[in-house]
Amino acid sequence: MIETKPSAPTQSTLADLTTHVAAIEDDTLTEQIKREFDKQPALPGIILLHRGELAGIVSRDSFFFHMSGPYCRELFLRKPIREFLETWHNDVLQLEADCSIHRAAELALTRPHEEAYDPILVDYGAGCFGLLDIHALLIAQSQLLALSKVIEEQRDAAEAANRSKSEFLANISHELRTPLHGILSYARFGESEAPAGDRGELHQFFQNVGQSAETLLRLVNDLLDLSKLEAGRMVCDFQPCPVGDLVGVVVDEFRSLCAEGHVSIVYHLPDEDTTTLVDAERFKQVIRNLLSNAVKFSPPQGTINVRVRRFPHALLLSVRDEGPGIPSEEVELVFDKFVQSSKTKSGSGGTGLGLAICREIVGAHHGRVWVENNAGAGCIFYCELPLVRPEPADGDDLQEKLAGLLQHLG
Repeated sequence: MIETKPSAPTQSTLADLTTHVAAIEDDTLTEQIKREFDKQPALPGIILLHRGELAGIVSRDSFFFHMSGPYCRELFLRKPIREFLETWHNDVLQLEADCSIHRAAELALTRPHEEAYDPILVDYGAGCFGLLDIHALLIAQSQLLALSKVIEEQRDAAEAANRSKSEFLANISHELRTPLHGILSYARFGESEAPAGDRGELHQFFQNVGQSAETLLRLVNDLLDLSKLEAGRMVCDFQPCPVGDLVGVVVDEFRSLCAEGHVSIVYHLPDEDTTTLVDAERFKQVIRNLLSNAVKFSPPQGTINVRVRRFPHALLLSVRDEGPGIPSEEVELVFDKFVQSSKTKSGSGGTGLGLAICREIVGAHHGRVWVENNAGAGCIFYCELPLVRPEPADGDDLQEKLAGLLQHLG
């Protein structure tokens, strides 16, 4: 009879692994042992008892090795197993059930070659024993090692996420405080100067309050936009629109900002048709984020090159700067929320949400956005939009047909 304990290879002791219990007295004929092995192919060995006490084990491999010798079958099968005990190995590896899987594998692999495939005798205490197949032990160890690696990777990822969130909270606190302080300060100045202050000076105070409030509003909108995009609650108004013209409008918005930083921006309106289905306002938000990123990290006298190209099935927008670039291991991470490149986050400010918002908006357009390091200096951000939108899902198609039918009936 074979009894097994539930297998749980993700645990760490022998008590958690499958063991086999098949015991016989040492006066049993060897032909009965053979029948037991033939009947139970998974049985790695049999526990030998002498008057009810543990006497050793007979492993499957050793048993059939002895049977394979000349004349052994005739001499072997009709005799009790005790007559052959001295031909078996006496050094059975016996381990406590609470022995770790790693320690058990280490001990098993250091055994002499002739014992390498013998099962391990697991002692559960109170006179209870089980046999553990060495192959099952090694498989359990490999699973543990793989699991340990996964756990370590998950722990590292969780720690990195916590660091990113902590940095984000520090950044957002700073970014929110700056315009708030401006609003409060200029409001106090205006309040104290209101009775007899110069009207031109008061007007400037109001302008400063307005600018600070607009900065604060943009930060709050970034947070709300990302939340809506991730939740799928952002509704896009897709209309045929020349993307090249949209890029030109946003580039013109940035010319004065570039001039202040002594940065040049180069863009030539493409000759080919760049019309595709986009939400114009949302896509301009993508362009602004990419250009803002390029301006922020461009050195004085640097140049930003913006280009839109048409391919057979897609439009490709590229924004190339001459900044410090992005480490190769971070080119995917910079699109995660709260993350900024290690080369640019020190002192650069910002919430780290701009590129995450870009990815969500472009994804809603069935496109993709990515970054590559430039061979000379800086990096190039790419945004690809399909010229033809994918076929709508069955539900969307049905809604469109119903809307058309209702319009016709109306």
